[in-house]
Amino acid sequence: MIDQYKYTWKMVKPLIPIIFLAIWVVLFEDKIWPDWENEIPVKNFERGEVQWEYDMNSEQAKENYRFEFIQLTGVADTSRYDTLIVDKTVFCKMENLEKINLKNFYGKQIKLKGRVLGYNASSKKLRLDKCFILSSPGT
Repeated sequence: MIDQYKYTWKMVKPLIPIIFLAIWVVLFEDKIWPDWENEIPVKNFERGEVQWEYDMNSEQAKENYRFEFIQLTGVADTSRYDTLIVDKTVFCKMENLEKINLKNFYGKQIKLKGRVLGYNASSKKLRLDKCFILSSPGT
């Protein structure tokens, strides 16, 4: 006689890890795929204030802003691939490039938000990633 429970268990047993993984993804979705665009910045900077703060006390600024979101205002200069250069010293790796054309922002004052990666004191360049343009003239 065929034991139907034995065969049912053989079919269900491989599905158990998949079920646990699905539950884990639902519970911790924000940690797996964070909503970068809705992150709240720790500080808002006007034009040139970020570089000034890093120049005055780079260790304190590094401690305060490393891997934190900041909001800044500046003039968009150029872009390379997916990186927008603001005020010739802030390099912002952009998100959602399929929605925007970076060339439309050249020479215009923009407000953007991004996560601080680091600051190079010798070249005075600040690197950001997960950047989003919040506003500019005409938008």
